[in-house]
Amino acid sequence: MRLILTRPLDESTKLASQLAALGHETLVSPVIEIRNQPGVTVDLAGAQAILATSANGIRALAAAAAERAVPVYAVGPATAAAAQAAGYVTVHVAGGDVDALTDLVVAEADPAGGRLIHAAGTALAGDLKGSLEGRGFTVERIVLYEARPAERLTPDAVAAIRAGAFDGVMFFSPRTASNFVNLACDAGLADRFAGATAYCLSQTVSAGLGPLEFARLVIAEAPTEAALIAALDTIAAAPAPAPEAPEPEAPPPSDEPPPETTPETTPEADFTAAPQLDPPLETAPPRRPRRSMAWGMAVLLVIVVAIGAGWLWQNRQDLISAGPGVPILDPGFAGRLAAVEQAEDSLARRLAALEAHMTQTADRAAPVETPDLAPLAARIEQIEQDLGTLRRAAASGPAPTPSPEALTARLAALEQAVAARPAAAPMPAGPAVDPEAVAALQASMAALRRDEQARIQTLADETARLRTVGRGVSLVYALGRLRSALDRGGPYGPSLAVVDDHFKAIGLADDPAIARALATLAGHAESGLRAQAQLSAAFAPVALAVVKAAAIPPEAGTMDRLLAEAGNLVTIRPVGNVAGDDAAARVARAEAALGANNLGMAVHELEGLDGAALAAAGPWMAEAKARLGALTAADMLDGEIAARFAETE
Repeated sequence: MRLILTRPLDESTKLASQLAALGHETLVSPVIEIRNQPGVTVDLAGAQAILATSANGIRALAAAAAERAVPVYAVGPATAAAAQAAGYVTVHVAGGDVDALTDLVVAEADPAGGRLIHAAGTALAGDLKGSLEGRGFTVERIVLYEARPAERLTPDAVAAIRAGAFDGVMFFSPRTASNFVNLACDAGLADRFAGATAYCLSQTVSAGLGPLEFARLVIAEAPTEAALIAALDTIAAAPAPAPEAPEPEAPPPSDEPPPETTPETTPEADFTAAPQLDPPLETAPPRRPRRSMAWGMAVLLVIVVAIGAGWLWQNRQDLISAGPGVPILDPGFAGRLAAVEQAEDSLARRLAALEAHMTQTADRAAPVETPDLAPLAARIEQIEQDLGTLRRAAASGPAPTPSPEALTARLAALEQAVAARPAAAPMPAGPAVDPEAVAALQASMAALRRDEQARIQTLADETARLRTVGRGVSLVYALGRLRSALDRGGPYGPSLAVVDDHFKAIGLADDPAIARALATLAGHAESGLRAQAQLSAAFAPVALAVVKAAAIPPEAGTMDRLLAEAGNLVTIRPVGNVAGDDAAARVARAEAALGANNLGMAVHELEGLDGAALAAAGPWMAEAKARLGALTAADMLDGEIAARFAETE
């Protein structure tokens, strides 16, 4: 197969080698760029262990500290492999997410054994530090790298997608999927994936691909690289869907997406999967009529209730599942309809047996008032009419969807009618009814009512859960759009408003950390922030002004200042990563940091200025700090969503 790899460059290069050995062709187009933070020092003396939540973090730590004897707790197999490749002697492997890593550390480490070093990036998935500190550990988080979205897809990837010269795209994180969607849409390629397959590490990763319509969506059986590679061969061997029998389109994922399945157990998820239906109605074999006419009537009433309740429950699920353009009749429904018809035949036989019994006992029983069976006959006729309506609807198209409340009300009305019968029509005299049998029937009816209420509550709970998950999926995509707006520069108010609405909808807007991040972003949403490229371009005159201001002594008089200004008409200053703490050296290192797209390091260098030099750099630094603050706030929001809806690796 011909596959496009979207992971950062190091991971994609290694993955390409593995896939080539399996006979796959690959094209590398990273949508996230990993940059190590320059100048970061790590002191591992006295550390009990290293916490690694990504392969990028362990590689950045290996570059910053030569020590390899400190044990490493890795979040999953990929991170553990990176630690072993970097030369770390002892590596413990967790189950693939922050919760599993927390449990492993708590089980094997000692809170009194020394501090834990978390090799982290600027964006965090979950609160590993807070979870462990809540259990008595001391955790030192060191930010060693940042993951920035790529500005565009590679030219080779654009050409391959435009020509349809690829079979699939591999995705390993929700952020990677979201960035790929943004870059594909920006390149005008959103409609070029109808013949390709998306291979995703988990269901949550696939959720970010909503705007791109892939022909097939494949989920790894477990959230590991090995499981996703194994899925390639499984899908390659599977026959393609027949073009003459397309499946119906899936409902839009905006508010109520299809239910998510656990990535450890679901190898493939299809957008057009049919709803699962309850098993067919089972009917009990007919019982022989008792001698007592009272017992016969009781059996009749129970049969009516059971048939009515069973029909309502079975067809309630079908009607709720059906939507516009989706036929009610499906392969499972035909079996259930046959079962209901069988139950109807059984009811007719039992009524005939009851009538025969009443005829036989009429001569022996004393004359009594004949009970009025008209209401029960009307109920049976209504059930038969409903069955006829269902058959016609199955042949002609979708039927109106009754609400669960309406179905429950109909069942309650039927039960009330049955309960009212003994008072309205006294039963003929006869032998006493078996109390144990009556109690058993009453218990069975009570269990039926409890089961109905439990199913209704389960349906309501599942609906609420799916709405929350749907909001989370939409929020991942909205955050990707917000980041794109920040990277382009200028106002970003509309993108922030969408993110804010989603946080309110899922009840997280009042969380203190999220509220602070949203407030930070709101401070410049309407006025906008200059992009990093614009700030870099505007730094040259600022650098010159800083060097000139530093050349004038603070105690200089008016004449001395005029002479210094005259001497600064021609200014020569160093460039590159030069040593020293004077203004010229700091400006040179700041320019070098900007050339490496490291705005944070540039600001750090300028913060070492003082006096007139610091004042000259002040306006530019204010803009740069505002941009860094906005990016940090966006990273924090990314981390919060990843902690709730995504895997770490």
